Amino acid sequence: MYGLQGADFPRPDAWPQRGWRTRRESIKVGFGFVFFAFATLLCLAIALEALSAEPAMAKYAFAFAAMFASIGVFPFFMRPRFTGELRTEMCEVEGLPATRIRYSVRPVVGVCALCGSFALMFGMATADAVEDSGFPGGIPFLIGLLFFGSAPLLFAVGRLQVGWIAFSDRGIHQRGWSFESFVPWTSVLGADAVFPGYPATSVTVLFRDDSEWRRRNTAGFLKIDPLPPGPGIRIDHRKMRDDPVLVNEFVVREVERRRQFRFGPAGTVPSAAAIPVSPATWPDTGRPAEWPRRGWRTTRDYVKVTLSMLMFAAVAGVCVAGAVVDLRDGGTASVKYFVAAAAVCVSICSFPFVLRPWSNGELTTESCELDGQPATRIRYSARPPIALCLLFGTFVLIFGMAAIDSAEDSGLPGALPFATAALFFASLPLSFLVGRLQVGWIAFSDRGIHQRGWSFESFVPWTDVVNAHALFPGYPMTMITVLERDGTGWQRRNTAWFWKIDRLPPTAMIEIDHRKMRDDPVLVHDFIVREVEAKQQSRRWRR
Repeated sequence: MYGLQGADFPRPDAWPQRGWRTRRESIKVGFGFVFFAFATLLCLAIALEALSAEPAMAKYAFAFAAMFASIGVFPFFMRPRFTGELRTEMCEVEGLPATRIRYSVRPVVGVCALCGSFALMFGMATADAVEDSGFPGGIPFLIGLLFFGSAPLLFAVGRLQVGWIAFSDRGIHQRGWSFESFVPWTSVLGADAVFPGYPATSVTVLFRDDSEWRRRNTAGFLKIDPLPPGPGIRIDHRKMRDDPVLVNEFVVREVERRRQFRFGPAGTVPSAAAIPVSPATWPDTGRPAEWPRRGWRTTRDYVKVTLSMLMFAAVAGVCVAGAVVDLRDGGTASVKYFVAAAAVCVSICSFPFVLRPWSNGELTTESCELDGQPATRIRYSARPPIALCLLFGTFVLIFGMAAIDSAEDSGLPGALPFATAALFFASLPLSFLVGRLQVGWIAFSDRGIHQRGWSFESFVPWTDVVNAHALFPGYPMTMITVLERDGTGWQRRNTAWFWKIDRLPPTAMIEIDHRKMRDDPVLVHDFIVREVEAKQQSRRWRR
């Protein structure tokens, strides 16, 4: 449509000017590739050595080699390709002509190869378990086989697809791997390049009515490409088959061309106060219309949580029974591992009870000082971080005991892998202790909105805030829509180098997940909406 050529446009300023990863990400990927390459070669050596003497071990060694190789090469499938090409095609979407850009098939091949290697391993384990102890013994491995084997099958039947993005006269249509999304042009504010760790193009959307932004997951449980929690279109250029610079330029030009009919000449950006924003219409003490009337989960989520808890409770029961039998038989070496495994299962079962909204009818605000200005702060709940630290503490206990036992049996070399794993899991509670991870809060000052998540800090000035509204992406959420002008208004940083346990949103916005809050979600949401509307009203009066 625009006659774009690869040499015509420089990379956007938001992206790295050389390569497509930060130096830190390149180091991580390099170490990961070396590690998995070494593991693959080690498994192949074990398989070749055991091929004649122990063929049963050899087949598992080959399966592990395939699994490690699939993981090691996946970053080479999932990467942008600066080819200087942009291929668009005409198609029909919902009865309207549209221009479509397809995703690349390479990452899909990588996902299927990875899942296939896991399915192969679980399939062999299922056959051996059924042969040794009958069908009941093979059920756990059969579940793993069905789970990992479902990904290639879902791609084959069309529930998962390669994906595309299309532009029609009605709006922007996106088909991800496991979702469909549509945003009308009347809700599109603009498009810009962003770099949330990878090259991406973000289409900012003004939320007015939940019916305007249509989206659905096309795969029941295998959400390998989940929907964004708030309205918007995000194009991950690692999944595209064409040059990311040209795709970004095409999307920005198409959005700008459509915006001219609404906001005037190209290049003019409307202020947040000039955009019509519907006031909140729900009662002060009632739930927003987007949230369930009763409970905080959908029926599907209740079924998934219940089945998961029953499974882990059954595993915990088996571990306790094994500990009792070993104690009765006089064997004490494995009792501690049975008890620790039961503690892991109990910790996992308890997590849904702490990571949930608390309808307690309370809202506790506190005054504080941020950047030299007074602010009103609402704190997160401490329950989820405590549960997470307890869960990781049980893993530290297991690997610590294994390291001690291995050191007694085979010395330091045998204990080193288990000690490394123990230190790995211990780093999360230590990160909370030293302050790199925190419980979190959200605060409102005269400058803007400050958010401290578990592992990030974020700030948005009031001049860029559009509105606040309720969402329900499987849990109650309040999302503050932000107009991203030049990338300088939204300030954010990750405070933890490795444990990014709650990631920054990919585009400029503030997300309040009420499962992490200590106060009533209805009252917190109402407070945020009133605060945003009050600031917008004062700005209109000043104008």
